[in-house]
Amino acid sequence: MIQCGEDEKYKQFKTEYDKLKDAKTMRPTKKYLENLLIFPDVMWDNGKAKVVIACIDNGYDCTRSEQYTLDDAYTMRDKIHSAFGNLMVECNPGEKGLKNNIMEFYVNDKVTEDDLKATIKELKKQAVISKAEGYSLDHLLYEEAIKITTKIGSDCKLKGEERLEKLKKHVQKLPYASHFTCGEGMDVTTAYTYFVFTIGNEQMKSEIIKVTRKKNEEQIIQDLEEYVVEIPKEITEVRKEKERKDEARKQKKAKKESKRKQRKKKQMWKNQSRTPQSKSQ
Repeated sequence: MIQCGEDEKYKQFKTEYDKLKDAKTMRPTKKYLENLLIFPDVMWDNGKAKVVIACIDNGYDCTRSEQYTLDDAYTMRDKIHSAFGNLMVECNPGEKGLKNNIMEFYVNDKVTEDDLKATIKELKKQAVISKAEGYSLDHLLYEEAIKITTKIGSDCKLKGEERLEKLKKHVQKLPYASHFTCGEGMDVTTAYTYFVFTIGNEQMKSEIIKVTRKKNEEQIIQDLEEYVVEIPKEITEVRKEKERKDEARKQKKAKKESKRKQRKKKQMWKNQSRTPQSKSQ
């Protein structure tokens, strides 16, 4: 809990927040792992934007404000594409041999079901590594890559660059995400932050977000819903074939039922149109 002088700082912080009367309050922010904030009303696809981050933190004993602009020279879309490209088709010296299958899947035109399985396995491994190292945005992007790679499957109709393009289009439709880390060193560190986005003529603000950290423990983002990536089951050729057969059976059954109804309807029409013949005297 912030107390005494720190409580006074929070009041000043809240006063500055309340001055943003023309800014629309966005839908609730979500959290991902321990240090990533996700804003559902702002998409990476928004392109140009001005972002202001305000924060008070008793760990740093100061009020901070940071502002950056994503313009024509480097848009939000460029930023997420760059981050994603570094993960998917580029390899640092320390990653040599760890992402071969991923890179080949999104470069080579011909891929097999074995290539697909190996790629998903590598993506999962990279997701685990990024989470362990505290790179929450990387972990999120790897999870999204697993999701879309699984959906794409080993579709031989798509070239490598077309698969990569599908991934890029998917990630730019994701909500904007930003790391936030409070200070350390105190028995209990408490920080408050809010984000202000200006996109075109519209200004939007997040709610005030509270983050706490006990000494030598991970920080906790308070009272926010967890952002979850729903990853589908792997679509193998065996599953595809089963789904095709099931669909064919359904269509055959529907066609048979349709013909039966048509015959019944035709018979009823005949019965109704038939008049009894009168007996001759």
